[in-house]
Amino acid sequence: MSLREVPADLATAFDMPDWRSKVAWPLAHAESGKLLRSQLGAFVRFLANIEDQDLRNIAVLAGHGIMVRGRAIILTAAAIAASQKADDRFVGQEPELLYLQGEWPEDKEIPERPFSAFPDSRVRYPWLRRVARIASWTPWWRTPMAMLFPEATAITHNAMLRDYAAFNGVSLGYSHDFLLLEKARKYEGTPRTDLKPISEKIRRLLLEGFSITEPVLGRAQFLLDQLISRYLASASKDLSSLRQLKRLPEAIWAGTGGGYASRAIGLEVIRRGGTVRRFDHGGSNGLIDCPESFALIELFPSTEYVAATSQAAETIIESGGPKLLAPLAETKIIGHHGDPTYKKVPIFRKLHKGSKLRVVYAPSALIGFRHPFHNLLQDTVYLNWQMDLAESLNKLPIELICKPHPEGLMEGKRHPLEDIATTKYGKFEDLIEDTDVFIFDYPPSTTFWESLCTDRRVVLIDLGIAGFSKNVRPLVNARCHTLEAEWDSDNRPFVNQDALADSILGKSKNYDPMPIRRLLVNEDQDNPLR
Repeated sequence: MSLREVPADLATAFDMPDWRSKVAWPLAHAESGKLLRSQLGAFVRFLANIEDQDLRNIAVLAGHGIMVRGRAIILTAAAIAASQKADDRFVGQEPELLYLQGEWPEDKEIPERPFSAFPDSRVRYPWLRRVARIASWTPWWRTPMAMLFPEATAITHNAMLRDYAAFNGVSLGYSHDFLLLEKARKYEGTPRTDLKPISEKIRRLLLEGFSITEPVLGRAQFLLDQLISRYLASASKDLSSLRQLKRLPEAIWAGTGGGYASRAIGLEVIRRGGTVRRFDHGGSNGLIDCPESFALIELFPSTEYVAATSQAAETIIESGGPKLLAPLAETKIIGHHGDPTYKKVPIFRKLHKGSKLRVVYAPSALIGFRHPFHNLLQDTVYLNWQMDLAESLNKLPIELICKPHPEGLMEGKRHPLEDIATTKYGKFEDLIEDTDVFIFDYPPSTTFWESLCTDRRVVLIDLGIAGFSKNVRPLVNARCHTLEAEWDSDNRPFVNQDALADSILGKSKNYDPMPIRRLLVNEDQDNPLR
């Protein structure tokens, strides 16, 4: 019997005739998610218990990239091992896939992946950028003081950081994180020579629980060893360089710790006894049930973390993320008076002409050979799902608009959803007032929480990507129509057509956005919908 060829990446899929009929994934989505969650928890606990602070900082700095790239290697290896039992063969272009399948030329090196999932970009006109950034949160008459004698220095920014600085009248300076790291790198730091034991420990943690047989297991171990040792050495060298910088701000403010340079500088400032205050962006931290990723990305390289509101801060604390840093000192969680991103979201819908409901489906990005911290679908499976759902929605008496994620593999390209429905590439915010129903399948997104801040119907199709924290789950359940996806024998999701139709066209009611808005915006005024 001939092997069934299964596309393993989008580039290969697009070259295949009728590629959607060939999409399959041999790993059960829910089972993989449990293993990945357990793996991430073990990794965070391992980091927290490294007694050598310098060694711990190296592992924390490298950890984000190791996990994002390493998990992609592990899932691919496990899928290859499982596909061989199912008489399937993956066809793809990714070097790691070809190596794991024994198809990579022995005399050819495997290309190295970038260290960060969020690559640093070159900075043009740094002095002008510094002035512009400081002016974005400082009245003009206080700008000279903020530039010359700042109380703290921002190294990245987001909307809430700017709002917090302006609201509290802080004399806040600015220095670009990448430029600080570039300055430090001129000192040519020296990586530690005792990283092999920790590298081997991390590799064992990553592989724990996954069923991968030889020879695929040996190849996966080789790829992981290369990846982990390279990332640890690079992190060690950069932190060594930063230690040689004579001057760093004693108090820094920043957005996410997901950026490599921001994380590195934060770790060094903390080592020197300084403070690092980070600001939430997008609302998912503490709301989504994944305190492990929150601890790794945001809490380890911070001394303080600012949530949207005091209620959101309490939700973060109760989610258990800060406790994962024990026996280290817990990062202090404080609340602001509301996230300006959500303050701008209009509660009420504009009246538009036309008898059909205007429905917006907003899927997430297609991301290539990496696997961040939620239980994402493999790209070909996810794109096929997006197109299946759009086709199902087109059968309903609605006006359908697809709003793909602006980043990822399809950034700047024509999205295949255009073949099915009207597709918009502008800002999601431009669609909010004219939309009757929002449909999501990826809850850890700013757009999802923005939609919950309106009076519109919101449909969430649960693909098992991420759940909600204990205190937030009842709020989301009361606010959303949630549909559980089902799975076919090839582990492709689908949803019942009648249930989908009812979630969109069923009996309407007034949707109360105020509990969510109180959480994210701190709005306590009387609810006009009651």
